[in-house]
Amino acid sequence: AIVLNYTNPSNIVTQALVDRGGINVIGLCDQSDEDLQTICHALGLPSDYSFQCNGLNHATWYSDILIQGQPLTDHLKPLPAPDGLDEEHKLRFELSLALARQNPGFWPNSYLPYYRFPKLFVAQARQVGPRSDVVAASLARYYDHFASEGQSATPQLRWFRGSAGFGDLAVRVIQALTSQIPQELVLNLPNLGATDAFVPDTVIETRVRVSRAGIERLPAPPIPLAYRRLATELEQYQRLSAAAAASGDLQAQTNALAANPLVAHHTLAKRMLERASASYDTLLRTTL
Repeated sequence: AIVLNYTNPSNIVTQALVDRGGINVIGLCDQSDEDLQTICHALGLPSDYSFQCNGLNHATWYSDILIQGQPLTDHLKPLPAPDGLDEEHKLRFELSLALARQNPGFWPNSYLPYYRFPKLFVAQARQVGPRSDVVAASLARYYDHFASEGQSATPQLRWFRGSAGFGDLAVRVIQALTSQIPQELVLNLPNLGATDAFVPDTVIETRVRVSRAGIERLPAPPIPLAYRRLATELEQYQRLSAAAAASGDLQAQTNALAANPLVAHHTLAKRMLERASASYDTLLRTTL
């Protein structure tokens, strides 16, 4: 059996399952497609793109990007964020564009700006509320829409598998695993030598070749040298978090959270965990 993990944080959950052993697991996240589709939307072009990818989930770098067969660098003129984005996504796009211009040939995962511009996101969250509130507030309209259309003889769904924000990656993975023809997909899997940026058993997000014969690692492209240190810090956070989730040890959890570059202090990590325990209580599992 193969476990397709869509549970966030995908890399940490997948890493914990890999470290536990005896579980054939693939971590899924379609953020890369969402990011490239956003670029195409900003350019006013169809979602016709190709790219390479290397890094950790939500902290990857895209390279060798082609939009309708042309290098992305040909398009990096003044590029406003596309219409329809909320304030947080608009900020992420604008900062991603700035990072892309600082690192020619690359485009960052749209979550990477959090690590370079944390004060901007804190200010934005204080103005409009944290991201979790935005996500929670959006759920009711989805359920209401599905319930309403479910009563119709001819449902007209605005949100469906494959539409914006509702990727069909899991279905594509299942199709690839049963196909004789290899298909290339961006997945979260143990490195196993695909890149020298991470140790061999760290779960990374990169392009692989999938078929009924198995999963073939492809050589991952480099990541910008200026971001190797951040990548190492996030790798340590990922590994410590996976181990802490499995152990249930409070000190291990504190050490793991303190390893996150956005936390960086044991005192703050301890306070955050205490507040999480007070807020969520029995919803928190002590072990994986």
